[in-house]
Amino acid sequence: MVGAFALVGVARFGGVAAPPPPAEPADPPALAALALPPDADFALIDEVLQKRAPNLGLTLRRQLGVAIADEARQAGYDPLLILAIIDVESDFLEDAVSNKGARGLMQIKPSTLYFLAQREGLKLSREEVASDPALCVRLGIRYLRWLNDRFKDLDLTLMAYNAGPARIRQAMRDRNLEPFRRYPHLVRRDYWRFRRGQGLEGDWAFALRDEPRLLGR
Repeated sequence: MVGAFALVGVARFGGVAAPPPPAEPADPPALAALALPPDADFALIDEVLQKRAPNLGLTLRRQLGVAIADEARQAGYDPLLILAIIDVESDFLEDAVSNKGARGLMQIKPSTLYFLAQREGLKLSREEVASDPALCVRLGIRYLRWLNDRFKDLDLTLMAYNAGPARIRQAMRDRNLEPFRRYPHLVRRDYWRFRRGQGLEGDWAFALRDEPRLLGR
């Protein structure tokens, strides 16, 4: 996990916090991306959310934009990676529920969300955690980083996020990862679509980028 986190101050109040200063560049990535200053990070995320999730209210959209920009920067991820995961997981539907009980934009089970909140020292009930979409996204990004620190590879990290770390460790022991490769492929596909501005009415996703950055480390 990434340090000690002040989740509640940003995720649970109605106002929108200003993005913090940019983080140092991370280590060499699995895929190259390009950097944006914090204000452009938020602007890019907000435009994706406006186009892909037009039914989100303004307050929630801004809370999600701040959460994604802030947490992606702290974790060392391109925010477009997080948006690609949301696209694959829930198609940007805030109330999406899977047949296995995973919920929300990043499709995490309520029990896992509650566990993650407890790890962060949040004194919230299961219902309070599950009912805050911005908090759920923050926890989801930190969970992704936690997995990344253990699997040391972005594809394996994405597989573990989707299928669970225990299943991926067993598949690694069995040398049978093939059934799990589709998920990272879909995330990468959507990442590059966002990066190039495909399906988002223009090439802003590519044009705003001007310095090397990471997709993930």
